[in-house]
Amino acid sequence: MIPSRLPHAVVLVSVAIAVGSLAVGALPDPDRHRAVSDDGRLAVEWRGSDGASIARVSDARTDGFTAYLILSGGLPIHGAFTLTFSSASDWAPSRFGDVPLALWGYDPSVLAWRRASSVEDASTGMIEAEGIPGIDRWMPAPRDPGESSPQTPVLLDALLSFPPPGAVGFTASAAVAPDADAFFLVDDSLANGGCGGLFHPGRERTLTSREVVSDDRSTRVTVAWELADGCAENQPLSTRGVARP
Repeated sequence: MIPSRLPHAVVLVSVAIAVGSLAVGALPDPDRHRAVSDDGRLAVEWRGSDGASIARVSDARTDGFTAYLILSGGLPIHGAFTLTFSSASDWAPSRFGDVPLALWGYDPSVLAWRRASSVEDASTGMIEAEGIPGIDRWMPAPRDPGESSPQTPVLLDALLSFPPPGAVGFTASAAVAPDADAFFLVDDSLANGGCGGLFHPGRERTLTSREVVSDDRSTRVTVAWELADGCAENQPLSTRGVARP
C-alpha cells in the first residue's frame, strides 16, 4: 500500500534542492565584466579574466577626433564584446545632423575607421554594437559616410604599379573622409591578388596609400602588401582570380 503522505525528510530535501538551484542561477558570472566611460556615454561588456578601462583620447591614431580607448589588462579585447553608446537628445544632431549613426572602430590595417554591426534607437539615442576583436579605439559617426571618388581605380592602379620588394600578395581597401580628416572604410575588398593572380600570405606586411580630394570629400586607397621572397618570373603580381589564405 502506497503511503498518502511523503515523509517530512523527503519534503525538506526537495525544497532544499529547489532553493539551491535558484541560488546557483542567481549567482553573478565572475567572468562577466562591464566598464563605463567617465562621461557615462559608452559602456562595454565582455567575458574575460581581466577588468577593463575606458579613456577618452585624441591623438594621431584617431585623426585628432575624440574617441574612446578600451583596454583590458593593458591590451585590446580580443574576445567577443558588446558596446552601448548613449547620447543626449541634442548631442548627435549638433555634431552630425539628423542622420542614422553607428559605432566605428579604428582599424590600423586599413588606415581607417571600420563600422561595427550596430543598431540605433533614435528615440532614446542608444546605439548597441558588436565589438570587433582587437580594435581598441571607438567613436560614433554617421552610418553612411558616402561613396568613394570616381578616381578610386586610378589611385589603385598607381599603387599597384609600384609594389614593394618581396611582395607576394596584396589586398586593397577604400575609405572616405566626408568633411574632415577621419577616414571611414567603405570597401575592404576593393582588390586582391598576388603571384600569378593569387593571394599569398607573407612573413611581413606593409601598407601604401594614396588620396584624392573631390567635391569637398577625400578618398584614400590603401594597399596592404604581403612580403616574402617575391614572385617567380612566370608568376608576376596580378589581380587575376580571387584567393585568400
